[in-house]
Amino acid sequence: MAFDKLHKSLLKALPEANISEPNVVQASALSKLNSGTDIILSSGSATGKTTAILMSIITKLKYAFEDAPRAMIIVPDKEKAEQTQELFKQLAKYTDLRCVVVHDHAPLLKHFEDVYYGTDVLVGTAKRIMDIYFKYNLNINKLKHVVIDNAEHIIKQNLQGHMDRLSQSLPKCQRIITCEKFDAKLERVAEKLLINPQFIEIED
Repeated sequence: MAFDKLHKSLLKALPEANISEPNVVQASALSKLNSGTDIILSSGSATGKTTAILMSIITKLKYAFEDAPRAMIIVPDKEKAEQTQELFKQLAKYTDLRCVVVHDHAPLLKHFEDVYYGTDVLVGTAKRIMDIYFKYNLNINKLKHVVIDNAEHIIKQNLQGHMDRLSQSLPKCQRIITCEKFDAKLERVAEKLLINPQFIEIED
């Protein structure tokens, strides 16, 4: 099955990223992600969840615009943040979309400056994003997409309070949670963050 309704610049980049057709996760999730509804996406490790989300974000953002981020992707750690940024660069190669990474292993002021000078997609750990938000008044008013990728780590790192405070401040936007297994603890996180979400579960 060919990709459908993706931005032409993204379609141009897919072959260079060794993607020729949707995998199971992308085939199941892309149309729902593109619809703008809140999503819970559950499937195994390394099944293409992040790729599907980036495809949808790139398709909808299309091009760089102003300075404040329009998409925020919250990840467990520095390694995942850098992996996500590298994947974004591959998929957004033929656009002018910008991506900034923030994490807990660099000076806070440097990361604030990176964000301040303009980005379309902000990728980072929950704690670092919230530090920038509270200390430097990170502008989240332009957000169209908020993703918690590998949301199990929110529980493991005891960051539910950060998510609660963030959810209370978010503008109207699409909210997405990905996980390997959706359980009762994640359900409580989802109840506070998502609004009438669609649940997509892909068996291993």
